[in-house]
Amino acid sequence: RRQEVLRAIDLATRAGLTGGRLDDDTASEFADSILEVATAFVSAGRPVEAETIYDEIMRVASARGDDVLRRRVVVRRAHARYTRGALTPADEVELRDSFARLSPCLEQGRGAYLAGLVDKNRGRLDEAESELRRADDLFRSIGSTSWRASALDQLASIANRRGESAKA
Repeated sequence: RRQEVLRAIDLATRAGLTGGRLDDDTASEFADSILEVATAFVSAGRPVEAETIYDEIMRVASARGDDVLRRRVVVRRAHARYTRGALTPADEVELRDSFARLSPCLEQGRGAYLAGLVDKNRGRLDEAESELRRADDLFRSIGSTSWRASALDQLASIANRRGESAKA
C-alpha cells in the first residue's frame, strides 16, 4: 500500500497536479482524482502538500460556484486534519454542515463517519452511534465495502464501551 501511495504522488507531481499549479479546467474536470492525490499525501504524512491541493480545488469550486465540490473538499480536508489531530472547532462546524447538504456520495458517508468518530471520542455515544449508522447506510448504498467495514468496526467499539459485548 505504501508503495502505491508513493507512486501515485510521484506520478501526480510529474503530471503537474500538485504544488498549486492547477489550472481551473483541469482542477474541475479531474477533481475526483486530484482529491485522491491529496489523500495519498495525507497517507504519506505530507499534510502541507495535501492542504495545497485542497486550497486549489476549493479555489476552483468557489470561482465556479460549485457548492457540491466545495462541500466534498471540506469533508476530505476535515478528515485529513482529524487524522493528524488538527481538526478545529470551526472545521467541525463546517464539516457537519457540508456533509449534511450533500447528496448520497462517498464524502457524505465520510462526513457522517468522521462526525461519529468525533462524538465517540467525546463520549457522546448516542450521537456517535446515530452518525455511524448513517455512514454505514450510505456506504452500503454506494457499495463502499471498506468504508462500511470501518463504520461497523466503530459501531462495535461503541457497543463494547457500553458493555454490550454480545452486540459488538
